[in-house]
Amino acid sequence: MKKMTTAILLLSIFAAGSVWAYEIAHPNLKEAYERVGEAMDHLHKAYEANGDRGAPFGGHLETAEDFLKKARQEIIQADRYRDEHMRK
Repeated sequence: MKKMTTAILLLSIFAAGSVWAYEIAHPNLKEAYERVGEAMDHLHKAYEANGDRGAPFGGHLETAEDFLKKARQEIIQADRYRDEHMRK
């Protein structure tokens, strides 16, 4: 259980670190990105609150986290696309 929690936290830190290289310019996209981060924090808290009480949500929590990570990547791509096309 502790290994899974550690792995999730390390992946989240890595994902966050790779994004710090890019600053989201559009205020709404920046807020959306932050809200997705808050949702990921809530998932981690749910996982930790479950403790050693059996299966941690049947793998669905991890799947939800994967979707949220993808959402963050898409938000960045949307902002980059907008930025590149606004320069023309």
